[in-house]
Formats: sequence, C-alpha cells, structure tokens
Amino acid sequence: MPARIDLPAAPALSSLDRLTRRAAVWSMFLREIYGPPRNVEMAERDADDLPDVEALGSLSRAQIVARPHVLRRLIAPLVLTRPPHFTAWSADFRELVLAAVRDQRSRPATFEEALAWLRRWAHERFGALDAGDARPAVRAGLRLLDPDDLIRAEPSEISVLDGVFTLGRYARVKAPLEGIRDVINPLNWMRLGEFFEYVGPIEGHYVERRDGWSGLFEERFVVGFGPFALSTCHPTLRVDFTFDESRVRADYALLYEQDDQLECDDGYLEATTIPGEVGWCRYYVEKSTKFRSPISNLLSPVVMAVFLESSLSSIEDLAHEHFARGGAV
Repeated sequence: MPARIDLPAAPALSSLDRLTRRAAVWSMFLREIYGPPRNVEMAERDADDLPDVEALGSLSRAQIVARPHVLRRLIAPLVLTRPPHFTAWSADFRELVLAAVRDQRSRPATFEEALAWLRRWAHERFGALDAGDARPAVRAGLRLLDPDDLIRAEPSEISVLDGVFTLGRYARVKAPLEGIRDVINPLNWMRLGEFFEYVGPIEGHYVERRDGWSGLFEERFVVGFGPFALSTCHPTLRVDFTFDESRVRADYALLYEQDDQLECDDGYLEATTIPGEVGWCRYYVEKSTKFRSPISNLLSPVVMAVFLESSLSSIEDLAHEHFARGGAV
C-alpha cells in the first residue's frame, strides 16, 4: 500500500463543505485499502471479493456488520491510532469490534479479546512506521471515521500585489496551545509536511529566550506537488518565535536565497486561546511569496495553497493525537 494519500490542492476544496471533503478523503482512503476498482489488474494484491468503493457508500450499518471482512478494514484506522491503554470505547464501537471478528474460527469471546485480535490483524495488514506513528492513510481514515470535529477550517484566502502572492487561512482547533506551540516552532517545521527537506537555525546567529528564540534560519524547501518537484529553494530567513500562556507566534522574513530564486518569502503562523471556549484555539497561517522565474511564480498560489493545507493537516494530526491519548474534548 502506498505510504501516503495525496489530497487535492486547497483551492479545489475551498468551495466544499466539511462533509463533502470527508467524502473525498474517504473515497481515496478506501481505494488505498482495496486497490483499483473491479475488472482492473491488481498486481501483488489479494483480489478479495469486496464491494466497489462507490457501493460502500450506500451500505447500511446492518449490511456492513454482515460483512466482517469489510467491517474490520473500516474500523482498523481507529484501532491502530488509539494507544493500547485506551479504554474510552463507545458501546456502539464495541459492538462493531465483536462483529468484525465473528467470521474467525477461534472467535474471540470478549470485547478485549476481539480488540487484541483486531489490533494484531490491523498492524500486520496496514503496518506502522518504526516510530509507532500510523501511516498517513490510517490518519486520514481516523479523521473520517471519528465522529468528533476537532478542527473547523475556513477556505484559504488569496491576494496579489506587484507579483507577490499572499495566502492566508484560519481554523479553530480543539487542542492544547502547548502542543500547537511545538508544531509552530520553526525548529519543528519538518512536521508541517513533505515540502521541507531540512530546517534549522544557523550556528552563531541564534538566541534563545525564556519566551522563545530569534535568529537566522535556513530551509531547503521543495517547490512542487506530489511526485512532481519543480525546484528546490534554499532560503535563509530572519525568524522570531515567541509565546506566552495565551498566544504563540512565529514570524519569518526572507534574508536571501542561495540561488537567487526568491524575491519574497515572508509570513507568520499564530495560535491563540479563545476566551470562553476552553480547549479551543484559533490558528492562522499566512505566507507571501514571489519567485524570480515567471513560470514558478505562476504556480506559486497552487504550491502555497497545498502547503497551507499540509500545515493545517499537521495541526489536525496533533488534535487527534491529543484525543487518542485521552485528552479532554
């Protein structure tokens, strides 16, 4: 199974509501699990007798429960992304776990036995990275199958002035500010997606403070989408990262780019607590870019939109990981 699911660029999603977006991810996730539709050669895969992806959307709960081999694939993401000590399973989910193993010869008799069997099966079938993190396909499934909306994102906004494209995006996230602070910290920007090949402060030009740090910072940033890489930029930025109990913010501005590909690469990421809404934070990311190459600059809005979507997905991962560890929701 491929190691990731490539989501459509943010502009393609901007007019879609959350339900429609989830349906799109759901479809891609199922295709990753089941492979191509019927009557298409499936190299090195077991051609299980499973319904078409489209047909699954019309199945009722009773029909799905009647197909254990389908059901356990659908709930595997939830099982894999919850830690072994997680106990807050709902009664409905316990019912589904028992139904998912009822076609086994040595049928587990209790929920705990069924869950242990299903966890072993899911790990063997879908696998996990050495670090223990579930694959992106499994994370996508978790977001879809989990009934809680832990992030409420608005469409990306774009503007252009003198060839400089600026994109911004707001979201409300149900996660602790301390966790979001770690993601926003430029030292951890590798977590924001596959765009970054390297990030790090420049030795001798980096000053730590009690409320953050500031200094010169370098990146190796791949310009492209999915398997297509147009170029790799190596900018040096002036960064200021600061935080307190209610706000965290990282500002950056281009100092120079090693190959003189960029005229502008400025922006910031910010998260604040929301008065009166315990557990919720307001997140905003803004990025302004201008490439010297007209062709690269023409593609700049698309690349930035995908980058913003990727960074928001990292915040969404944090929210779900917090919830999976038993964090308050």
